[in-house]
Amino acid sequence: MENNNIPNIPKDLKEITPEWISQILNVSIDLKTWKCPSNVSDGTGFLSLMARIEFESENPFKKHNYVVKLIPPVESSLEGARDIMLNDKFDKIEIEAYKSLLPMLLKENPALEQNLCKVVYAEVQEENLSVGQTYSSVIILEDLKTASFSLVGYGDLIDKKYFYQGLDFIANFHVASHSLEKKLKKPISEVFPWTKNWYSPELYDAHVPTNTMPGLYRFIVNGFPHLFKLLGDKTELAHLTPTFRKIESNIRPIMQNLFRAAQEFPVIIHGDLWPHNYLIHESLPMKVIDWQLTGYTDPIIEVAFFIVLSSNIEDLNLKSVEARCKYYYELYEKLCKDRGMVPTRNWVDFQNFFMTFGLAYAMLMVMSGAECFPSIKNGIEKNIKTYQLFDELKVPEFMLSLVA
Repeated sequence: MENNNIPNIPKDLKEITPEWISQILNVSIDLKTWKCPSNVSDGTGFLSLMARIEFESENPFKKHNYVVKLIPPVESSLEGARDIMLNDKFDKIEIEAYKSLLPMLLKENPALEQNLCKVVYAEVQEENLSVGQTYSSVIILEDLKTASFSLVGYGDLIDKKYFYQGLDFIANFHVASHSLEKKLKKPISEVFPWTKNWYSPELYDAHVPTNTMPGLYRFIVNGFPHLFKLLGDKTELAHLTPTFRKIESNIRPIMQNLFRAAQEFPVIIHGDLWPHNYLIHESLPMKVIDWQLTGYTDPIIEVAFFIVLSSNIEDLNLKSVEARCKYYYELYEKLCKDRGMVPTRNWVDFQNFFMTFGLAYAMLMVMSGAECFPSIKNGIEKNIKTYQLFDELKVPEFMLSLVA
């Protein structure tokens, strides 16, 4: 994945050329076979520009299909996305995850490899204006669509077998993190400080300038006008407006107290495991992509986020949510015991944290997408049902209790 003689990373998709690919991958390209469509970002696609490239190499002959991911994008459909990415170092986090952290977790559980996308090149280019070099980064990874994998959308109907593949991956990933930490004999965040990112409560202190706040906070703040429009337009949600006005006024301490509570039993989490960040296949395990929010915090917030965002509309009810939470816990408990480890919580404590702090984090993540959800197929319909679920389970009231 590394190359000491690194040519400049392209500023945009037009600069992805056979010559550049040939240099960084050290291949001889048959130019007659070169194909490189323009931006093929799927879903929200606001944190990167992506090109799908296809070519054949000579000596030896081989067919190549890759996705080239340029980050951060020069422009974005989401307000402040480039600035937020640069501030939070999303691209560096993803590249560090691929280069250093994931290989260590794979040693703890080699079976996780079936869920990971192969990366063939990943580099960060620091700014050096004296030689005309701008800050940018690139990741080149296998093109899963050519292997018949398909991306799932937030509003799509998801077959239950894929949903449970996701929970299986999360449980195995979290237990691998426990195992690695046990071997290291120290918190993983001490070995990889970048895993603290937006999960660190001190980042939400009152003295931290707004323009340097973590991206989650800034996305939520930017999304409030869109959220209030949704609440105002939908009579079934209108009664929530006063409560969310109070949440808006207290969002910084709410987030700080939530992340403070999530520090007791931390593991490494993917951090953004929702439908747009995994691909499914009819007969193969799902593939997980986009590791830009990889971090070190309570696994329950990841479980809650995945269950809420990946459940179909008809499954967004208390009975289904609790059953899916229990499925994860029982698998997590078994995997821990198989490795001679003790689960960090019993089921009752796990469930209680899930129904409070876990769902509160899931709601924060849904709020952070308020600006982009309307552009996603069936996004509004699913959002309505999601907020009705939060209302039923009194998640907004719990969030306000964090600052009572």
